[in-house]
Amino acid sequence: IKAIRNGGPAFPPIDQLLSLCQTHHTQKTAADMLDQGEAWTLRGCNPDGTPRDPDDPWNAP
Repeated sequence: IKAIRNGGPAFPPIDQLLSLCQTHHTQKTAADMLDQGEAWTLRGCNPDGTPRDPDDPWNAP
């Protein structure tokens, strides 16, 4: 996922969108600006509603 200012599309397809609260948006933006984007953990849910984090208790066997 690439910010518009970094050449990303203004209207990306739904599978390339992130729904973030203000706090996590700020954290992700700061990590991206420091070239640490990969270090930032994606949070939230997949389109089917399951957590994206593989360590989430919902994903436990």
